[in-house]
Amino acid sequence: MPKSITDWLRISLITACALAVMPVMAAPQSDLPAYSASSLSKEQSLDEQSHLIMLSPLREIGGEIRSEKMARVPVEGYAHLYQIREEATLSAARKHYRQVLADRDARELFSCEGRGCGRSNVWANDVFSQSKLYGRDENQHYEVHAWRDEADKLNMAAIYTVTRGNLRDFLWLEHFTVEDEKALPVLDLGPKRLTGPFVIPWENGRTYRFDWTARMRDRLQRHARVDGSHVVVAIFTEADRDESLDAAFERGDSVGEAIQKLLEKLGVPPSQQIVVNNGPAISPASTGLSGNRVELTVVGPPGSAAETTEDEDQ
Repeated sequence: MPKSITDWLRISLITACALAVMPVMAAPQSDLPAYSASSLSKEQSLDEQSHLIMLSPLREIGGEIRSEKMARVPVEGYAHLYQIREEATLSAARKHYRQVLADRDARELFSCEGRGCGRSNVWANDVFSQSKLYGRDENQHYEVHAWRDEADKLNMAAIYTVTRGNLRDFLWLEHFTVEDEKALPVLDLGPKRLTGPFVIPWENGRTYRFDWTARMRDRLQRHARVDGSHVVVAIFTEADRDESLDAAFERGDSVGEAIQKLLEKLGVPPSQQIVVNNGPAISPASTGLSGNRVELTVVGPPGSAAETTEDEDQ
């Protein structure tokens, strides 16, 4: 017991200094931005020597997980559990993360949905050890992606979404680097045959303005540099109420000329560009996209890995 106020102050000061220099456990950091209409329920670090990665549908036999393709590998990363807000959807959340991963040139290795994934309680309790992920078998979705970062390290992201019995939606996100790639099945992370489409809305003022990001431009440039690749420029216009069909197509031609000049400045010569003017032939209501837009798709040379670019929300 301190014998005086001076002793008490001395002990308090020493305690405060000790607490100030104590190491603080940092929360796992993410470079995959969270979906805006979600709230974080849980986060944890991943530093495991035998982390389970599912690459095909699963089933449980005799209390053990069985799957045609699965791997246990040493990883380092993080995991986040998000609850999706009532005004949003799991479909929109998945679309967000697909775009984030596409910006990193990630390749989807496997995906499943509904009962085709197996039983939700196995995913929740045996794969992820997260009871909140136990929901309806028909309302679950899983996908796993892989890509290489600037240091050529193999990154992977696993996303599992489910609707629980109380109709609450949850998303589980794992992002980690793989320390030993030999434990994984052979991965083909080479150039894709199709990259895109990059959807770019445009406005017509004194000049045409194209709303696209620096990251879009960087990705397009990187893939267009591959020998034998072409950039398909698909132009869409929304016809004004009093505008003739010919006039709408003429506007499309003008938009095409403007975007071709921008592509030239990015190092894509006209000989590498293929322009398709769709005019107002495709209703924006059928796509959910802006009527005035340009879609750029990089098509790699024959022999490149084919990829489906369809989105479940389009």
